[in-house]
Amino acid sequence: MVSWPWSLDAGHDYKPPSSQRAALGYLVPMWQEYLLHGHGTPLLALQFALEQDACAVVDYGDLVRGSEDLAQLVHDDPLLALRSLRAAVHAQLPDLLMPRNESTLTIGRYGRSLHRISARELLREHINRLVGIHGVVNEATAISAYCLTAVYLCGRCACPVPIQSEDGSLPTAPTLCIGRDRGGCGQSGGKSHPFVLAEELCVYDDVCYLHIQDPPEDLQQATVPRSVLVQLRGPFARNVTVGSRVTVHGALRVRRPRRQDRRAMEYWLDALWLQADDARDDVPLTPEEETRLREIAASPVVYDELAACVAPGLEGLALAKLAVMVQMFSAPPTLDGDGNQERGDIHVLLVGPPGTGKSALLRWAATVHPKGIITAATGATKVGLTAAIEKDEVLGGWSISGGALALADRGHASIDELDKLAPEHAEGLLTAMEEQVIHIDKASVHVTINSRCSVLAAANPTSGRFEHGSAVSLAEQTGLPPTLLDRFDIIVPVDDVPDATMDGLQIAAMSPLNRAKRTGPHPPELIRRYLQLARAIDPVFTPAAVRIISEEFVRLRQAGQASGVVSITKRQGRSMYRLSQALARMQLSAVVKPEHAERAIGLVVNHLVNVASRGDGVIDVTRIYASPRNKLDKDALVLRVLDEHPDSDMAALVRLSDLPQIDVGNAISRLESLGKVYQPRTGQWRAL
Repeated sequence: MVSWPWSLDAGHDYKPPSSQRAALGYLVPMWQEYLLHGHGTPLLALQFALEQDACAVVDYGDLVRGSEDLAQLVHDDPLLALRSLRAAVHAQLPDLLMPRNESTLTIGRYGRSLHRISARELLREHINRLVGIHGVVNEATAISAYCLTAVYLCGRCACPVPIQSEDGSLPTAPTLCIGRDRGGCGQSGGKSHPFVLAEELCVYDDVCYLHIQDPPEDLQQATVPRSVLVQLRGPFARNVTVGSRVTVHGALRVRRPRRQDRRAMEYWLDALWLQADDARDDVPLTPEEETRLREIAASPVVYDELAACVAPGLEGLALAKLAVMVQMFSAPPTLDGDGNQERGDIHVLLVGPPGTGKSALLRWAATVHPKGIITAATGATKVGLTAAIEKDEVLGGWSISGGALALADRGHASIDELDKLAPEHAEGLLTAMEEQVIHIDKASVHVTINSRCSVLAAANPTSGRFEHGSAVSLAEQTGLPPTLLDRFDIIVPVDDVPDATMDGLQIAAMSPLNRAKRTGPHPPELIRRYLQLARAIDPVFTPAAVRIISEEFVRLRQAGQASGVVSITKRQGRSMYRLSQALARMQLSAVVKPEHAERAIGLVVNHLVNVASRGDGVIDVTRIYASPRNKLDKDALVLRVLDEHPDSDMAALVRLSDLPQIDVGNAISRLESLGKVYQPRTGQWRAL
């Protein structure tokens, strides 16, 4: 530990002026020596950055190697280290570094030199010391002005009197003018000659406040994520959005609680450096790792191998597991002819009764994806799933608070119990899933937040079991709005069908003896590395692959037209292209080959056959999104059945009309009120 000639007690933020002057007098020459003679001549790099109005950074890694004493100072008292560094640079470059741009000079690029912690790991021994906090930005304010120096004009002699601000707020006006030796009059202003703020002479900086929340993968079950307030100044205030994963290094400080009913002081971070974390483990692959991953991709059964890695504790569910794994790879976003970005992320919906393993698939996806979030729609609101803008009572102005999809930007979101989401809240997911943006309009404030993520959702049928080939649409079976169902690329029924062989395998997998031993062909860490390599690929379509998709799409449309129905929509056509690129990525292929297109077509057709097929095998997409008959059609159908089969009871009407009993009952009530049917005997109806 370095022994400094002044006190560096991390428990006390205040230092007397004499101590500060002594510290600066001791440290400035040390910084000047390092800047002039350190590795790479740091002063020249700083000079070039300041001349370009760019962020000038002293590399902490170089500082550790070049001056252990200064590196220790940065760790022990980062604010004093930064102040003395700025004084040293100003002494060398007085025309380039001035108070108005001092925040562009900082100490950063910490890399792995310092251990990162989360908000819940902050302790009192961290106060006033350098800490690195990583997490998700879940709330951010608009950029505002941070006062560095306020200048007041004396009411008697008009002499400017500068006053430095300690916390960014506007200091109160002085009571005395500066002395005559400094150009002032040295007298008090009083009521007759008050000091006047000279706004054109004041020095301001940009400032933004945000909350960094614990990353979801670091949380244990039944724990509430904690967050810490961060103050960003200068160029960093302009480069942060809600949902971003970041690592912030700075000095941990304390402040009075925001709420009057709290007595404990609250932590906040005075940031020196901010770095975006696009992935949780974004470490370059070694040559050995890349060779191993390409060997996996070359396997003729690579799709089956990767699908078997999904929730290995579950037996069966091969189609659902393949859909989840394809979603993990997804496709790169594309631009249309107007320059609008079209999503590449794949959305998957699992539909089935409780206890079939849907939640386990959701948990696996959120855990393995480098940026995964899991939530439940039970009791959730539109704001909780998307985002909100609200008045900040403490900082003033408006702040943006991110929901699940905003926090999952550039990642993955698992939503369980989607059928429990109220229709008025489900509408908030439409734009967030398709256009991948969240629009907020409130009190003349218009905000757009990105939600570029894949969504894996699970829903339970209202009747407890998904009915294949039923006249009841999927929208009616799940209670989900048709417009929301239309956003999913693949809908996979997860059935609970008795099967002696599969039931035996599943119950054996649940036993305590086997559950802990069940692992997939490849561990989750290897899957993450595989995703890192694959998602960097932007597969290009071959003409043959495009032709196959186009011809199959036209064939399905024509087949539907011949039967008087719509068999496939243009949204599902776009899904074929997305799935083709995802399948190419799974093989680490830079081109989409015909076999990728054929397999993608198979996934889409299988999805349509499972959820939109009539009893005669004809695919009718209205069986997904809406009831195939409206109220008038149902009334006409029931009336026609009664014409052909008078005196029919309820069971006969349900059988002959192929309508649910509730729809038949509603139709009978409407027809009776119109006087079109009557009951010759109780429980039987006849048309008039």
